[in-house]
Amino acid sequence: MRSFRIYTERKRKAWLIRLVAEHFDGFTVFDTVGVWKHTQEKSVCVEIVISDSAAECKLNRISRAICGLNKQEAVLIVEYDVSAKLYKTNCVENLK
Repeated sequence: MRSFRIYTERKRKAWLIRLVAEHFDGFTVFDTVGVWKHTQEKSVCVEIVISDSAAECKLNRISRAICGLNKQEAVLIVEYDVSAKLYKTNCVENLK
């Protein structure tokens, strides 16, 4: 399983969420503060944990779209191996 984190400027966040949702069924979005060329900026991070072999192609399309719309030089994508499990149980019943 791989985890990918896309870091970009916090512009058009709703658009970014729709864009990523076109390619991936589930992901996490959180606000951050980044520094690019010694300048602090509001940023957003999208984290995707997936075993999809086509993930790199999808991420390439997403990063090109972000660069084009936000007029950015680059989008940072951090990739790493993870061990993850998705528990599909009724959590409400487990609390009773």
